[in-house]
Amino acid sequence: MLDIDVQNRDHLIHAVEASIDYLVQHNPLEDSIAERGVMFPITLVSTIIRDADNHPVAIPSTADGSSRAANALSVLGLSGSDVLGKFRRDPRALSGLVGHLRGILERPLTEIPEEDLGRANALILPARIVVGFEPDPSGTADFAKAVHNYVALIHGDLPPKAWPETARVDAKADSVVAELEQVEILTPTRARYFEGMLSPSEARKKRLPAPADERGLVIVSLLTSKQGGVHAAIRRGIVQRTERKNLTKGVKAELCAELALRGVRSMLSPKEMSGSREVLEDVYQHPSMWEKNLKPSGMPPAELLQEALKERKSGKGGPATAELGALGGFWLTARRVLREARFFASQNVRDGRQPRSVLSALMDSEWGLQMLARAVSDGREGDVIWHVDSEGKRVKDAHGKFLEASNDLIRGSIVPPPGKGPEPGEGNGDEEGGDDYVPPPPERQLMDRRNALEAAVELLEQRHSELRELTAPDGEPLVDKKGISSTVADELRNRLEAIRTQLALYSMLWGLHSESANGEGDVVEAAEADGEGS
Repeated sequence: MLDIDVQNRDHLIHAVEASIDYLVQHNPLEDSIAERGVMFPITLVSTIIRDADNHPVAIPSTADGSSRAANALSVLGLSGSDVLGKFRRDPRALSGLVGHLRGILERPLTEIPEEDLGRANALILPARIVVGFEPDPSGTADFAKAVHNYVALIHGDLPPKAWPETARVDAKADSVVAELEQVEILTPTRARYFEGMLSPSEARKKRLPAPADERGLVIVSLLTSKQGGVHAAIRRGIVQRTERKNLTKGVKAELCAELALRGVRSMLSPKEMSGSREVLEDVYQHPSMWEKNLKPSGMPPAELLQEALKERKSGKGGPATAELGALGGFWLTARRVLREARFFASQNVRDGRQPRSVLSALMDSEWGLQMLARAVSDGREGDVIWHVDSEGKRVKDAHGKFLEASNDLIRGSIVPPPGKGPEPGEGNGDEEGGDDYVPPPPERQLMDRRNALEAAVELLEQRHSELRELTAPDGEPLVDKKGISSTVADELRNRLEAIRTQLALYSMLWGLHSESANGEGDVVEAAEADGEGS
């Protein structure tokens, strides 16, 4: 039986509905399921979900087949709230749905509307139900690990298909942890801890740091360690041949971020998880954490803050500052507060610094240390991360409401870029092209224009959503009934396809540039660490 901890019922429903939306969008099977039903069995396991008050709820959950289950629910028009709320509270509601669809099938096929037939096809899913697990006498795998390996075997038998980025990183991290366990750098218990298989309460019983931020720091401490054998084990655990040859700092940081974020993955949609991982990879490469064997002290956030402030007054940051940066940086990243220099709510905020550079500025500022401590406190409580002033007090806006922390406020108010002044043409008397105007370097202009392109795509998505908001009398989107002129639709599609092709080219060029920029030196580093340089 699997165990999952959630904050409350709303947290559970939000996580389920976010997963359903993502799966339906990225693996659309609705038409296929409506036409012929689910043909290949899903795999169900018994799962106990506990909230903060330790109220257990038992449900069957998909260990394999989540896309099929999510799309079937979409065909039926059911949400996570229906499945985990209405149908659990009122069994008659579920009986009514089943009875209605059974009644449909008793009518002649020619009289059944296509939509009703699709819902009937989606109601029944073939399933394998895992009811138990007996480990080998010498085995150390628990039920969760056994289910994970079983699903991997199933997919090993399916036709090959390119894994999405999230699955690729997930599998790579598991492989590395398994190798570290194989060479006894990790004990079986610590391996389950690294994999995210232990709940906070189980971690405490094993005398391991329970908070997600401290667990992340433990992972970084080991995977970036110069301890003999760690580097070689990571290299053997990575399945991509090019990455084995070129075990770069970036690859290790990716592993650290993936494993660390498993402690909060239920709070994030897959898209948010990908964005958080990208930023946390950069944060964990901060020089105060990387290869520093930094361990969590266990001090409460307020106590850690006081120690960090003392270090600052002495003129030099120390272990408390580094730990507060690691823990606070984790929560600012996991809650999508600290982001890459891409999207800003205000057009007035322009900051091209990497996340770890912003973190350095926070660690070097009393106001920044206050913000980091607040992030740790709020993150562990499951609360919104609130914006604070230089004394650590929450700040209200013009309407008297407390401000939430944001990328704009951190980069624009708490730690603005060094020497930041008014933009050209905004109150300083200089206009673009004037004698005193110095244009930014081409790389900065490229970043600004890329940001503008991303903002334009967001606006395009918004306009498309607005197009579909117009409904016909039956409640369906009007555009699905009337369509769009083929001339207009084809022209738009051709224009978007041309941009799509260019973006694919840009991505390939960036990958080639990054490989050539990062590869040199890391091969030597990897060889020396493995003893191949002698």
